[in-house]
Amino acid sequence: MEAVCLTKLEREEEALAAHGCGRSASAAVMLLLRACLIGLQARLPQLLAKLTTHLNEDASLASVVDCGHRLVTLWRAREPMGVQQHPQIRELLQRLRPAALFLLPNLAQCPSEGQMQAVKTLLSLRELWRLLETLDNESDFAGDNTLVSPDAFTAHLQSLANPCASPPAIAGAASALLYLDGMWDEAALGAVVQTSFGIGAQTQDAVSFLSGLMMAAPELLLRVPSLLKDLDRLVSNWSPEAFVAYLPELRQAFTGLRPQDTADLAAQVLNLHGADSATELVTMQYETTEGDLRAGLQLQAELEVCLRRDGLSSWLV
Repeated sequence: MEAVCLTKLEREEEALAAHGCGRSASAAVMLLLRACLIGLQARLPQLLAKLTTHLNEDASLASVVDCGHRLVTLWRAREPMGVQQHPQIRELLQRLRPAALFLLPNLAQCPSEGQMQAVKTLLSLRELWRLLETLDNESDFAGDNTLVSPDAFTAHLQSLANPCASPPAIAGAASALLYLDGMWDEAALGAVVQTSFGIGAQTQDAVSFLSGLMMAAPELLLRVPSLLKDLDRLVSNWSPEAFVAYLPELRQAFTGLRPQDTADLAAQVLNLHGADSATELVTMQYETTEGDLRAGLQLQAELEVCLRRDGLSSWLV
């Protein structure tokens, strides 16, 4: 049985190289975990050496971050997995932060269609960073803290949070993380929001910035009043056509809110416009679908065109 498992594992290694994953740290660590699970601990030195090479050569931040999470899991389960005698795992964990920091600036050059996936990678890296900091405080880990400056990750976030130098979704997520970590105050966050939502801001970029920010910290709209006011001002200046066009992205951005948060946010928006949230939100309609809403908005836009054509623009006031 061991010979069969070893043969299968070797074939999977060959398949990775054949499919262009020969330098993927994420794929290599999966082979390592599989070898541990099926009892091929004798194969671990070769697999650990291969993983070390892949980690040094991998050009994908997402792959390095995924590898990091799996290595942390392996470290915490090292005794039942039978790998407590392999110091290479500790060395690999110590190499993760330098490798990730080297690749992190690449997020600023990601294509527009890959922004949200890049935001997910950034959030996953932040979680990994915190896990590694927790390991640093464990007596049996004894990590080398001199490999990376304590402020290195924050410095990269500061750079990524610049809307003029990074894709808007990444800038939004980085800004939210800096605020949550206490590196920025409300004024610093408001300055970036003004750049993204203020006069001259591109609608698509503003929506992308909001999407990244909401993915990182959806509660910020409730905690930072100026942020909600700026967003409300931006949406109020949109044309009906622009609102219809960006409605799906806005809906996606707000999916991170809990039902109670959604109700609280709706109440705040009503208050911004002088309405009484206590009475305006009593009646709710659950039968209208997204398709109905889009059809109604399109019908309204067409009706406005007809009224303007017929000289009845005053009816639109």
